[in-house]
Order: sequence, then structure tokens, then C-alpha cells
Amino acid sequence: MKPFLLFTILFAAVALWAGPPSAKMQCSIHPAKGTKSAELAKLAKITQDEAQKLALAALPDAKGASVAEAELEVEKGCLMWSFDIKIEGKSGVQEVQIDAGDGKVLVSENETPKAEAGEKAQDKQYHLLKPIPVGGEGGWDYISIDSAARRLYVAHSTFIEAIDLAKGAVAGRVEGLNGSHGFAVAPELGLGFASSGRDSKAAIVDLKTLKVLSWVATGENPDAILYASTTKEVYTFNGRAKSATVFDAKSGKVTAIIPLPGKPEFAVFDPQAGMIYNNIEDKSVIVAIDAKTHAVVSTWPIAPGEEASGLAIDLKHHHLFIVCDNKLMVLMDAATGKVLSSAPIGAGVDAAAFDPETGLAFSSNGEGNVTILRENPAGTLTVVQTLATARSARTMILDPATHRIYLPAADLEPQPEQKPGEPRQRPKVVSGSFRILVAAAE
Repeated sequence: MKPFLLFTILFAAVALWAGPPSAKMQCSIHPAKGTKSAELAKLAKITQDEAQKLALAALPDAKGASVAEAELEVEKGCLMWSFDIKIEGKSGVQEVQIDAGDGKVLVSENETPKAEAGEKAQDKQYHLLKPIPVGGEGGWDYISIDSAARRLYVAHSTFIEAIDLAKGAVAGRVEGLNGSHGFAVAPELGLGFASSGRDSKAAIVDLKTLKVLSWVATGENPDAILYASTTKEVYTFNGRAKSATVFDAKSGKVTAIIPLPGKPEFAVFDPQAGMIYNNIEDKSVIVAIDAKTHAVVSTWPIAPGEEASGLAIDLKHHHLFIVCDNKLMVLMDAATGKVLSSAPIGAGVDAAAFDPETGLAFSSNGEGNVTILRENPAGTLTVVQTLATARSARTMILDPATHRIYLPAADLEPQPEQKPGEPRQRPKVVSGSFRILVAAAE
């Protein structure tokens, strides 16, 4: 390929990701970071009424235009008047941003309600809301979500706890499990699937009644569990067996047993590529599994990351977010296995999440915080916030509809004394303290 043509293609790719030229703003007032609202108002050289007239004048062909919301704000370092303008016959709003110093139009673009919510979530800091009490005894593992049904599912002791997000309360339980680890949902089938680690089985569950319909034998110690919507199959990733068991979601018939190169942890599915990606913790690699052939087609090292547990995916750009025991998040190209970059996270990580609307990635760290990072166009990661949570909050799920994150947590008793030659023991959970932490950028 000729150098000029290669440069042109690369420039175009970056431009498509980075957005329109208006993303690189030139403006007249650049307030210092942390300037309070009262001081911002003093810095503005034009009034809200003046800016509103300029915003409406920027839409001369818009019929029935009316301002729905107005705000003096700082965005991308610029002080501006921001107006959400409703236009007859158009969905969403037209966002028009006016330079608060010279009155120039900085941005004029249509935003769907979904995109508007995503932008607001990206700009704001996350904070904890009121937790959802669960109670009970014992430990926990993965948490999953059916966003449309407004339900969380949490693997807790010998149950799967179903939590009604609208009510902020436990709605019911899937019972009869022996060491529950995870729960996958197939909303279009009305079914859920639970891994029961100690008896090496998976349960097929009616989502309405939460009753177990049937059991499927898996490899030893099924841990993470995943539903592949395009093939209507379920994968259990079996820790001690170092394998994945694949079965038909409706009938429970086992369709494949896939040998893996080591101990599997979390997995994600890319329906467009038809690939499943799985962390192999003890080998510090990722495997790519073809969902049609059930074959491992690629094995990629995650260095500089080591001993990965959690995994998330950016389906638009086919990037993997791999969280590792050596306190790194690794960003990998899912098409090639190339490690693009890495960034520091907290200790004791066990889960990752990615919000496609905001471009934010999350790492839930058992030391008591969540590292929040921004995915950048150049294939890099930038830490934008460290959110304090609880020392036990190591697993997590993100609700893509609300941008909230949910983390199971509990109070812990003091660490047991470590005796020479004995395996390290986890501290016991304080009875009745189990809860779901809720964090939002609102």
C-alpha cells in the first residue's frame, strides 16, 4: 500500500471515531477546573436571553422550535450556553451550544433521547446511591442483568437472587443450587441459566416463576455462564475441568465439550463476529471460540496483564477490556489479539464493564473501589475517576439503559489468622449484611 493512501485511510478512521470537526472546540472563555456556578455566571459576557436568540437564529428552517432546557456549563474546557431545542416533526432534541464570550455557535447537532442520556452520564462523576438490601448468609459471585425487565440476578450462596430494580427489593429466588456462580438470561426464550459449581451442573430456569425446569451435566466446577443469542446455545466455563460445556438453550442437549488451555474465567460474546472470548486465568491468555464450530481458533497473550478475571467488550470497535490480578486493565483488539494499551486499576479485581454510549470502562476492585476509565480514539485508556465502594465489592454489572452500575457487597469479619502450611482463608460475611451497591452518574 502506498504511504499516502495508508495515511489517508488512517486519518479517515480516526475522524470517524473521533466524531465531527466540532469535537475540537475553539472558544473564547476557558474557566479554571472546579470553578463554581456563581463564578461561571460572572465570566459569561452574554446573557441567557441573548444566547437563546442566537441559538434559535442558528436554526432558520426549523418549524415550531422551542427551548426545552437551557444551561450555562463548561464542556471540553469551554464556557458555553447549552440549549436543547425541540423541533416539530423531529425526534429527540437539537442541541445548540453558544460561546458565552463572543456568541459564536460552537455545536449544533441532533440528539436522540438515548444519546443525550449517555452524554450526560459521561460528563458527570459517579456516586453511590441508596443500596438494595438482600440479607442472608454466605458468599456470592457474578451478577447479571435483564435491563428490559428491570431485574438483577445475583449468585448468592446456594441461590440466585432475583432483584426488582423498580422496587429496589428482592423479588424471588432460584433455589436448589449447590455453590451458585453465575446466571445468564435469554429474554426472548423466557429462560435463564444458572451454574451450580459444586455438583457440576447447570440449571435451566423459567424467568417468570424462577423454578428450575431441568438440569444439564457440565464439566467439573462450572463458573462463568454465557448465552449466545445467535445460536441459542449456553456455555458453561468449567474451572477444574478446564473446558467449556455447550448445550441447547431449550432442550438442554449438550452439543459440544470444548477443551481449554487452562482455568477459564469470565467470557463475552460478539454476535456480529460470531466469536466468544474467554479469559484463561492461570495461563494469562485469551481464547477466541467460533460459535458455529465450537473450536478454539485463536489464543492470545494478554501481557503486560497477568491472571485475568473480568472481561468486557466494545462491540462497535471490537475491543476487549481485560482486568488483571496485577492491577492492570488491558485493551485488546478482538479481531487480531493485539494489545493496544493498558492502564492502572485497583487490587482484587473480579469484573469489568463497558458502556457503549459513554465510552467508559469500569473495573470493580475488591480493595474497595471502582476504577472508571475512558476509551480514547487512539486505542488508549485514561483513568477519569476512582469511586470508593466497599472492601468486598469485587463483582459488578452495568445497566446500559440507565448507565448505573451494581455491585454485590457485604460487611466482613476480621481476617482469620494465617497458620503456617494452611491455605489462606477468606474472612466470613457478617450475617444479614449482604446488599447491592448502586452507583450512578446523575
